[in-house]
Amino acid sequence: MQTKFRKNIRLKGYDYSVNGYYFVTIITRNRLPLLKPYKDAIEGIIKGLPDFINGLSVDYFKLKDNHIHIIFIFKDCIRSLGRVISAMKYSITKIVVAGISSIQAVNGSG
Repeated sequence: MQTKFRKNIRLKGYDYSVNGYYFVTIITRNRLPLLKPYKDAIEGIIKGLPDFINGLSVDYFKLKDNHIHIIFIFKDCIRSLGRVISAMKYSITKIVVAGISSIQAVNGSG
């Protein structure tokens, strides 16, 4: 089986911590529809990011079954875009994995 590689659409040499608007799409692994059951928790994480990261605002976001669209606004943000995305993905993954694990425990699988 051949491994699929994502196309890197980042601009070489661009500083992704400079002030501006950043449109980001995050897709679940294998495009699995995992996000909807955790909608409230995920929305809370996204809305709460500016409370923990100075200089960051969330202009807009849309949560779908298998992906999230977000527009971030950086204004003298203390983190780069990559670090913001990493922190957000980590928090969301913890919630989804915990939810799946608890469902498996209830169903007697896993």
